[in-house]
This record gives sequence, C-alpha cells and structure tokens, in this order.
Amino acid sequence: MFLCFTLVFSFGMQAFAVTYSDLEGHWAQKYIEDLVAKGLMSGYDDGTIRPENNITVCETLALLSRFYTLDTVQNELIQSDYKDFVSTNVPSSISWAYDEIAVCLAAGIITQSEIKSIDLTRTIQKEVLAMFLVRAMKMEKTASTLKDTALSFADAGKIGDSYKTHVALLVSLGIVNGDTSNNFNPQSSVTRAIVAKMVSVSLEYLQKNGVALTIDSYVGISRQEGIIDSVSGRVISLAGFDGLAKIITIPAEAAVTVNGASKALSSDYTGCYVRLTSSGGNVIKAEIESYSSVKWIQGTLTGSSFSTEVSTIYITDKSGAENSYTVSGSAAITQNGSDATVSSLTKGFFLTARYENNTVTKIVSSSGDASISGTVSQLSFGTTIVLHVTDDSGTKYGFSFSISNVPEITRGSKTITIDRILVGDTVKLAVKNCAVTAISMADNGVTVTGELTSIVNTVSGTSWTIKKSDGTTTTYVLDETVTAMSGTTKIKISDIKVGDTVSVLVYGITISEVTLKSAAVTSGNQISGSVLLISNTDNTITVLTTSGKLIYISASSLRWIIYASTGSSISLSALPVGSQIVAYGEYSGSSNFTAKVMIITG
Repeated sequence: MFLCFTLVFSFGMQAFAVTYSDLEGHWAQKYIEDLVAKGLMSGYDDGTIRPENNITVCETLALLSRFYTLDTVQNELIQSDYKDFVSTNVPSSISWAYDEIAVCLAAGIITQSEIKSIDLTRTIQKEVLAMFLVRAMKMEKTASTLKDTALSFADAGKIGDSYKTHVALLVSLGIVNGDTSNNFNPQSSVTRAIVAKMVSVSLEYLQKNGVALTIDSYVGISRQEGIIDSVSGRVISLAGFDGLAKIITIPAEAAVTVNGASKALSSDYTGCYVRLTSSGGNVIKAEIESYSSVKWIQGTLTGSSFSTEVSTIYITDKSGAENSYTVSGSAAITQNGSDATVSSLTKGFFLTARYENNTVTKIVSSSGDASISGTVSQLSFGTTIVLHVTDDSGTKYGFSFSISNVPEITRGSKTITIDRILVGDTVKLAVKNCAVTAISMADNGVTVTGELTSIVNTVSGTSWTIKKSDGTTTTYVLDETVTAMSGTTKIKISDIKVGDTVSVLVYGITISEVTLKSAAVTSGNQISGSVLLISNTDNTITVLTTSGKLIYISASSLRWIIYASTGSSISLSALPVGSQIVAYGEYSGSSNFTAKVMIITG
C-alpha cells in the first residue's frame, strides 16, 4: 500500500516536464498534467500514469489535505491535537498518511465518527468524494442552500440524501457532470482520471475567485509549554523548556483544566506542567497536569554517567542544590529540538526532566542561549533585581539577578548603571545559559535646555515643564532614579527650583539626567561686584559693588558657587579673592545680604 501510494501521489515534489506513455490523447490528460505540474500527482517507474486505476479513501484524503498551506506551528499543533486519535483509530498499515488524515480532521474534511465507521483502504465512491471535495473547498454552507435543487442526472434518485447538496454544488460550479448516458454513478469507484479532473477544476475555481483556504481554528493560534514557577492571582511565571521565564496572564474567561477536569487556577499547581493555547496573543486554554507520582525538575546539567544498563544525570537546580536522577532506558530525550541520548547531552545546558516513580522518563535539553529585543515593562530593585521585558509579539520575559552581579549595560557606546534603565526603554538582552549577560540600548536620548517653569508632584510621580529658547514648552516625567549635576558635582534634585535654567537628557518623555546651568534670577534680589575678602570662620564674603558700596554677604545659606563659563561648582574656601560675582538672595540690612546662589562671572 505504501509503495503504491508513493508512486501514485508524491506531495511536495518539484514539478518536472514529464510525459507518460498511457496519457497521450486521454480525456483527462490536461487535468492530470495540471496536477503533475503542481507536484500533486506523479507516475510509475515504468513511465505510465495509469489514469484508469482506482483511488482509495485514504489516498483521496491525503490529496485533499494538500489544499491547505500550513506554517510549521500550525502543522505541529494539528499533529499534536490529533496524534492520539489518529494512531488509535487509523490502521497502522496506512500510518504513512497519519499526518494528512490529521489535517483533514482539523479542516473538517472528515469527522472523527466517519473515521471510525469508514474503511479508509477501500476505493472511494464518487458521492463520498463529492462530499469530501466540497468540505475541502470550505463550501459546505453554500452547498446547504441547494437542498431544494433538482439534479438532472438520469440516476439522481440513487444519490444518497446526505450527498445531494454536495453534488448539486459541484454541478453548479462545472466541476462534475454526467457520463455519456447522463449518469452520475454515485456509488461507483473513482479513477485517477476522475479525481484529477475534479481536483484540478476545483483548484482553478478557488484560484480564479481569490480564495485562500485556511483552517480557521488554527489561524493565529500558538502554544507554549513549561513548568509553573509561581502563581499570583491570574498571572503565572512559566519556566519554559528553553530555560526562559515568561510572565503570562491567564484571562478569567480562559478554560483552565487539571488532568482534563475544569479547575480554578491556584498556587497549588506550582511545579506542575502546563500547556497554554493562545489566540490573538491571549491565552484561551491552560491545561495543567498534576499527578502525585510525577515531579518536574529544572536546572543545569552538571554531569552524567551512562551504561548499557543504567544512566544517571546530575542536575543543579535554581537553589544551587545538585541531585542525581536515574534515567529510564526508554526515556524520550531531545536537545535543542533534536533527538538525543544521555551520552550526547551537553554539560552546562538547561534541562527539564519528568521524574516519575523514581525514574526520569523525559528530558528536554536547551542551550539556554537567546537574544531578546523588547520594551522594559517592569524594573524593581532590591538585593535581587527583577527585570521584565515585553517583545514585539507581546511575550513578557522575566529575569532576576543579584545586585552584586549585574550584567554589563550599555547605551550606545557608553556603559551605564542599572538604575539608568527606565520603564519603556527599548533594550536588547543577550542571554547565555538562561542568564542575562548583557543589556544594550540605542543612544536615542535628546538633550533639552531651557527654563524650568513648573514642578508638579503627584502620587504617580513628578513632572517638569521646561520652556525652551524658541518659547515652546514641553512637560516631561522625572524618572525616580534621575541624577542631577552642577558641573561635575552631584546635587540633589530637590535643590533645583522653578526659574532655574536646566539641561535635561530625555528618553521619550522621561528625564533621566539633569544639569543645572544657572539658578533662577529674581529681580531686585541680586548684587554684582568684586570679592575683596573671604572669612571662612563666619562664612562672610565682603564684596565691593559696581556702585562702590561694600556689601557683606552671608554664605550660611549659600547653595552653590558656580562658574558661569563652565557650569562647575566650587566650595567657599576655593573662591578666589578678586573674582567678579553675581549673588542671588535677599537683603537682611542695608549692607548685609544673604546669598542663595553665587555665579562667578570673571
């Protein structure tokens, strides 16, 4: 059967210009040649195509399954969903067609009850082919509208009631017609020639009408699996088989099952295996397995020993504890997606092991290496730093590392500290052995200089409004970890007041760095002159004003002494006698002045 099918239908073959000794002049020549060109039909080793050979139900389903173009994920999901049913209900003698039959089940070409009741190895009847073909074209709903259509075939009365609308539709589309005696022959066997015509004309109709066939229930569907690391409300941390932790929200409307039974999501299932099905980025189903005899182990492979009789692996878990586990001789083992053995597992790789009845029955090994680009969605500090990054697909990854072992962080070519990363920043993470080894960001910051015109403090944070030299104003959010400088001296952000001139580094709408350019100037509350004497004992500066008057400046409240030319600040003891200064503050007497800020102008 397998050899026969291989000769009759070679799917996915490259099309070649081939002629067949028994095809020239045959009424179905153009249809067969069309399918040959599409790679859906091929001939025998003796150079014939045998157009009058009959086709079986199984061969027909295999052919119709190729109406659909599936991506790798969709095909994997379909095979996973129908694997158990197909292997249980389809004879192993036609196991070569298991994948195609699974696609037909997913597409609705055939139902599970029909699989159980039909002999897949028998030759297919024409009316059954008509039904399968209409279903494959996704036109069964259209066919149902033709239930009152009278068929003009001489043997129309012999067509089964459940097939009449399908036949009527194919007649209306010009896909089938009667023989020379105007008979449809509903229960007759179908030859390769007949199926070639019906399939070829059907594909032509779909193409002309711009119909792209899809299996709707698998469009936009994705799956992921792993071990539940934690549960907080409806949010779980999923420790994937690739060693990456994902933060996933399970919507209230999602179906949650435990061992097949509907259950509520609970922290009781921490450490259990879960398979999540998502549609449009949202989880629609969470299937949890929780068995007292099963334990899932995750960690780094630190060693192994193996023999013909027994194999042992050594895994160091997240807590740093190393334990040994006996591996079953029949254990399913994969590494980076390929079949593997205990002896071929790579030391240092991340392992997920199913430990059942004191024996490892499944091992999934991964290098734990990845490159993740996305947006910082959470960053919290403590002895352990927690970083969440959401990529373009909406997947949220969770990482944590000790504050004493922070990865290298760069913005452009500049190395920065972890506190300079802001929520909303776009980052790229280099992950090695499941750990973040480097964080990089593009240097897309913008420097804005102007007068600080407003400071607004709320429970959600602080915002600054800055008036630029062109008169426009913009409001920015002050990052909680913002640094403030006066020249090369670090100052408190609270020291900067409305009216000050500042230069800020902005990422998006968030200020991450502030440089004080000059303090606010209040009219009538300033003096200018030359420094004559400095007394460090009583913090007094004697100044000769430009009008020739001596003023005694109290420096007890002096916040900054700043060079106008550089913006750098100095201490009172470093202020040079003879400096030309402008002091801002207020008079406490006719000759006494309390300064807040002093600018050295010369």
